[in-house]
Amino acid sequence: GTCIGIGMDRSMKRSGIHFDTVIIDEAGKANLAETTVPMELGKKFILVGDHQQLPPYMDEKEISEFLNDTTAKGLTQAEVEAAVSSSLFEDFLEDANFPSESTVLLNYQYRMNPEIGAYISELFYKGKLNHGVGTEHQVCKLDKFPDAVTFIDTSTLKKDDNGCNIAYEKGNKSSGWYNPYEIQIFENRILPSLVRLNSESPDVKVGIITPYRKQRTLLLE
Repeated sequence: GTCIGIGMDRSMKRSGIHFDTVIIDEAGKANLAETTVPMELGKKFILVGDHQQLPPYMDEKEISEFLNDTTAKGLTQAEVEAAVSSSLFEDFLEDANFPSESTVLLNYQYRMNPEIGAYISELFYKGKLNHGVGTEHQVCKLDKFPDAVTFIDTSTLKKDDNGCNIAYEKGNKSSGWYNPYEIQIFENRILPSLVRLNSESPDVKVGIITPYRKQRTLLLE
């Protein structure tokens, strides 16, 4: 179950069950309060997670409402945000008093090509991330993009007809946001290669990750 859901389960409460071991997965994404709920159900805890990935979700509206409540007297916004933006998992790992023998690094990845994995390992894991057998076969041969990782610099001083930098986001809250220059780069530089790839290997599927729903719509068009 989820951290909060398991604590609210009525049948679990009525049973009075107490586990020998509680395993909390994705512990790097759960804040302190969420993590302690299932911890009450066991004698021993195993937290599995990665604080180098997504942090706990922080609802700014809830924080504002809490700060306006009388129970939050004396607390600053920075203090509240610090309390809910990190996980107990991360707090343990960064505590100098936490015993090193209580931590285990799962240091083999099977998700990505080793060239991509090498970037991730160097940037986030001090070079300690290894690559499992078979990951070297996870390749996509795209013409004009010979490397496993390509970074495209989208900074430009080019202006649109209204005199605005074309690399900046456009739109508004009601209609949605999008970045016209990113769409232009995709259309002119990447899409032709994908079309050729698809004609040669129709079974290949390509995923595009974009931060805005409006941009997704324009990319699909």
